[in-house]
Amino acid sequence: CKVVAFGNPDIKMGESFLVAKGNPKSLHSYADVAQKGDVILGAGRGSVEGQIALDAGVPESRVLLFPDMDSVLSALIAGRVDVFAATTATVTAGAAAAPDKVERALPFTQPVDAKGNVIYGYPALAFRQDDSDFRDAYNAELEKLKESGKLLEILQAYGFTENELPPADLTAADLCE
Repeated sequence: CKVVAFGNPDIKMGESFLVAKGNPKSLHSYADVAQKGDVILGAGRGSVEGQIALDAGVPESRVLLFPDMDSVLSALIAGRVDVFAATTATVTAGAAAAPDKVERALPFTQPVDAKGNVIYGYPALAFRQDDSDFRDAYNAELEKLKESGKLLEILQAYGFTENELPPADLTAADLCE
């Protein structure tokens, strides 16, 4: 926030699981992974999902970190991991890449932080600080898309749902505080 002028968020990004077709181990939350001692969770190295799993009580020995998302997907398909933990966007793309072998675990319970707040990310476009007028014009058009329902239509075209719409009153200024 000190380096760029963020636009308002255009999506609410939660966590998701990608599992083998049919979800054979019935995994719908990080708590499920923690409670089932034979489940191995795969995530990208440097991603937040590994830490979320540890915070949820998954032992480090059952969290495998991979150099990239393609590697985690390959490990899931090969049976080296039971679940691929990532953002909803990554999981949706993974499900589309191998629809005959994997699926998004639905329903899914979002993880919570130490205070009990649901963990979400709010991606947004970044503009140069000098382009705040352009950012403001973008925000005005984004608001029109939200109000008309067109933003939801756009998100749905990429496999997202109403659950991924950001709160109507959430702004970049709120997130930068």
